[in-house]
Amino acid sequence: MRQLLYDEISVSDMEKVRAHLAEHAMPGPINDIYFVEFPEDLLEGDQRTHEACAPFVFAIETGQNWFKTELLVRSRNTLRCSCVQYAGKEQTDFIFRFNERLIEQCGIMT
Repeated sequence: MRQLLYDEISVSDMEKVRAHLAEHAMPGPINDIYFVEFPEDLLEGDQRTHEACAPFVFAIETGQNWFKTELLVRSRNTLRCSCVQYAGKEQTDFIFRFNERLIEQCGIMT
């Protein structure tokens, strides 16, 4: 799996990360998983025409002193489909910008 890992984060900063994700992301099906929706203008290929598979998201998982972000564009409605694929360049940029804002807004020291 292609993913970004941010580690060695203090417990107090991880509380800020979880609070930020609770406000700016959707809760996942299990604890410590969050989903962030892609804007429609960033959808690529089959994602644009597979309305039944929408919304399209990326996942963030949190741990005791880390969080990791998948570089996979997931469907919230379908597990296996041609529209589920690794993020393209603009989608990857969106993921990076989201993570950078999260770090900045939470005041995390990296």
